[in-house]
Amino acid sequence: MPSFGKRSSRRLEDLPPHLTSLLLECIHYVDFSILETHRSPERQERLVSLGRSMTMNSKHLSLPAQAFDFCPWPMTKQDWTLPDRFIGTAHYILAVNAQMQKDGRLPATYHLRWGGDWDSDGLYGRAHKADQTFDDLGHIEMVLHAERA
Repeated sequence: MPSFGKRSSRRLEDLPPHLTSLLLECIHYVDFSILETHRSPERQERLVSLGRSMTMNSKHLSLPAQAFDFCPWPMTKQDWTLPDRFIGTAHYILAVNAQMQKDGRLPATYHLRWGGDWDSDGLYGRAHKADQTFDDLGHIEMVLHAERA
């Protein structure tokens, strides 16, 4: 059974308890690493300047962080250019979140937005090119239902 390594476990400490619970449930069945949770404004500014992020209003900036970056594990250099593993892992995390909310194990006051489908319309990959201009396939963030209105 997969488990988080030391770095990923440390990064979970910077997330709200319900996101930590979700990720601890997911890791039992799908192996992935947590690359980043909370980040400083300086790091965010650098990522924006490099084109790896599109906003200085990132959900990574709060503490606890309202976003996390992940990658499937293990990863080869070539895997970083292949979206399928990121898409599969993201869909699994989103599905487990929905089920845990339905079961009452997580609060239903938020939804998760994936960086491969920013408007959450279910279109990604080739089908979304007219609908999305920035792919961040290893990014998931929490959105309160009040923010969606």
